[in-house]
Amino acid sequence: MESEMFIRVGAFAGIFAILASAEVFAPRRRLLTSKKRRWFANLAIVALNPLSLALGCRRQPFLSSKSP
Repeated sequence: MESEMFIRVGAFAGIFAILASAEVFAPRRRLLTSKKRRWFANLAIVALNPLSLALGCRRQPFLSSKSP
């Protein structure tokens, strides 16, 4: 199980590097906002998704145990 984390992180990093380089070298359209701002927002979403999932999963047993 320990190697699964490295495989997942490696796959994420590899795909991220490919897509980031494609965005730099072959842009499909003119940018309306800066790349720094867009990448910060996108990486923040990537970081907050697992956190929100973890918090949601902790709350669910309390919500499902209440009788209607």
